[in-house]
Amino acid sequence: MGIRLVPPHGYISGMIAGNMICSELRDAGLECYGVNYNTLFSLVRTQVPKIDNGMSGKAKRYYYREADVRELVQTMIKGMREIFEERK
Repeated sequence: MGIRLVPPHGYISGMIAGNMICSELRDAGLECYGVNYNTLFSLVRTQVPKIDNGMSGKAKRYYYREADVRELVQTMIKGMREIFEERK
């Protein structure tokens, strides 16, 4: 595998994945629960398969399959809504 300078087709960077999480939470009216970016993004890092850019050290970057990130975010939103409904 060669060095990847941009994500391959269908993959996104960690920063874009984080922005996606925040945007989806905001659109669902749950933005107040997205204030801890590191906790939410840790779900992406642990639950979504990743590939790297072939570099090492500080130059190493991971890319996540966009469809998997979107699916995880929708699952998070659904779970949050179910929890809030149970508390009513």
